[in-house]
Amino acid sequence: MRPLAFLLLSLAAHAQPSVVAGDVVDGDGRPVAYASVLLVGAGQGAVTDADGRFHFATEATGRRTLRATRVGSEPATRAVTLAPGDTAVVRFVLREALLDLGRAVVSADAFVSGGEVAGLSPLDVVTTPGAAADLFQAIRSFPGLTEAEEGAGLFVRGGDVEETSVLLDGARLLQPYRYESPTGGTFGAVSPWLVSGTRFSTGGFSARYGDALSGVLALDSQDEPTRDGQTVSLSLAAASASADVTVGPGGLRVAGNRSFTDALFWVNGRGDEFVTAPRSTDGSVLLAVPVGRAGRVKALAMGGADRLSLRLDQPSFAGLFESASAGGLGLVEWTDLRGGWALAATASHARHRSEQALGAFRLRPSDRSTALRATAEREVSRRLVVHLGAEADARRSAIEGAFTAGDVSDPDAATVAFDEVTRGARGGAWAEAEAQLSRRVAATAGVRADAHSALDAVVLDPRLSLFVALDDATRLRFATGLYSQAPDLETISLATVSDVSDLRVQRATHWIAGVLHERGPLTVRAEAYAKDYRRLAVERSGTVYGSVGTGWARGLDLFARWGSVGASRLSGWASYSLLDARRTQVRRDGTSATLAQGPPPFGVRHSLNVVGKARLAGGLSVSGRFRAGAGRPVTPVVGAVPAAEGAFFYPVDGALGSETLPATLRLDAAASYTLPLGRRGSLVLFGAVDNALDRANASGYAYSPDYATRTLETSPYRRSVYVGASLILTSR
Repeated sequence: MRPLAFLLLSLAAHAQPSVVAGDVVDGDGRPVAYASVLLVGAGQGAVTDADGRFHFATEATGRRTLRATRVGSEPATRAVTLAPGDTAVVRFVLREALLDLGRAVVSADAFVSGGEVAGLSPLDVVTTPGAAADLFQAIRSFPGLTEAEEGAGLFVRGGDVEETSVLLDGARLLQPYRYESPTGGTFGAVSPWLVSGTRFSTGGFSARYGDALSGVLALDSQDEPTRDGQTVSLSLAAASASADVTVGPGGLRVAGNRSFTDALFWVNGRGDEFVTAPRSTDGSVLLAVPVGRAGRVKALAMGGADRLSLRLDQPSFAGLFESASAGGLGLVEWTDLRGGWALAATASHARHRSEQALGAFRLRPSDRSTALRATAEREVSRRLVVHLGAEADARRSAIEGAFTAGDVSDPDAATVAFDEVTRGARGGAWAEAEAQLSRRVAATAGVRADAHSALDAVVLDPRLSLFVALDDATRLRFATGLYSQAPDLETISLATVSDVSDLRVQRATHWIAGVLHERGPLTVRAEAYAKDYRRLAVERSGTVYGSVGTGWARGLDLFARWGSVGASRLSGWASYSLLDARRTQVRRDGTSATLAQGPPPFGVRHSLNVVGKARLAGGLSVSGRFRAGAGRPVTPVVGAVPAAEGAFFYPVDGALGSETLPATLRLDAAASYTLPLGRRGSLVLFGAVDNALDRANASGYAYSPDYATRTLETSPYRRSVYVGASLILTSR
């Protein structure tokens, strides 16, 4: 029996494929995305992901040659010996031959993960001061974002929070925030444990992204795990757990989180602020499996719910405010390398619903969306890369609720119910080319077309970027383009039927000029921009909207980064944004209203962020974050007109944005200690002090019922202590 068993084992071994895995980096050790890695003579390979990693299976054996290429870089080859059932791990270093298009495009208009500032690992997010273990809060420390409020809303270069699109694996998130508010929300809805790559662009972005006027946050979910592992975290505010399980050539990732802020508020002496303290539950399941020679199929399901309630006691209103929301996203993504083309396709379905109640007022909006997206990229030559793509989504938006013309604080007041449903579809297509014009000059030109069924409109957006390398470390970038975004379906549903035809696709023109200098661990960037708006949807009276708004934004963003998070003893970054913005807004004048231009309430003129991290001896790390901002513009109420029955007053506004709130200052500090547990993993203890100076930053004004007096309101985010621990276990 032994010879037969040996024969069967040998046959089984030869039936097992070899696995080739590894990563591709540039000369500075930064990951290179979208590099092609091919097994010479076998026609098999893969394209690197956002972190520069690749992975594929092959039945080839023996001594073989691998070749890695990327436009603008010298090709690299490595010899490997492949054996059935074994895994060969290879690292390629691509040296710059001409102007590196990939790096120039990425560095000039965005911050990209994999060693860059936005590449925050889950523990980086957890231990970043003031981030409250939230990815969106951490991203707000980058240039181009204004300190309009202390939540997670992304206000990009004078644009409203709704002008920034948030994508996960190419699928748009209907509501990317938790604990919703008019300025976005308190936290982001995407767990940092789910994300492997992050691209955040503040303007002049690629034609691959549409239906966004100001910015794009594109997130890439994790791929299949390469080994089994578990993580458990417990803190004053939440408990979370995740598990990675390898299944054959693929793998499964499961994660869940439950927040319970009662303990956090109680420890910090604020237990009586809420009737129901903010709480949420979220989870995700991701399955990724390699298919074919170089492909991968990834399925992701994620969802969550949150709620809170508190009692408001203001001069103009006293009563209970309640808020709750729930939503989820499911998607399937396929990627492959065929005939020299890097192909990807995503199908997704998302749902979101929420409810807000304030006395007799009730509002229950809901949205759902089904979308498809397909992209193709090909390196035609060393000097030319082309990108093609198309996408389509169908949405349904509903809004129902009740309002009263009487005392809103009276829950028993007579109300009028409303219920509106609006449907719309959008289809888009784009083509883009990255061309090497000379050794030091490159250009990216693209165009996209979008059709919006709800508005019966088609728009065309051309975009162009030019890159000039002054030397090996310094690059210039110039960019311009048209950007469009339809008013959301909720706005269309609130508009009267006769007014829908007056709504049009909103437009913006971007003009950008910048310089980037990278040398060793130091990166310095300066970028000036101008943005002009037209056809903005503006409320003209009640629920009547029209595309009559215009506006503009001018500014300068400065950014410096030193060291590498996790690799250098000292690391960090500093950002400063200067902004001057105007846009059309409603100015109330008693029983009537007019439209005028003025600084928007999110148009903060100066925003400063400084983040520093230090790795000390013995596994101890400390970090700090200082942020400051000029007070946001506010429109004062200068008078009031009593209603006919004298029950309430209509406000009379002064000049739009003619006053500013006091400047905001905030200092956050954090520390963590990593205790190795041998080969099994590690235990991380972390703690933070948010708003260490206990500064009461101004958030706005509250007026008396007759608008005769006003009171300065301050942010609820006072000094608070946050502690927790993460246990990380791995299997070898």
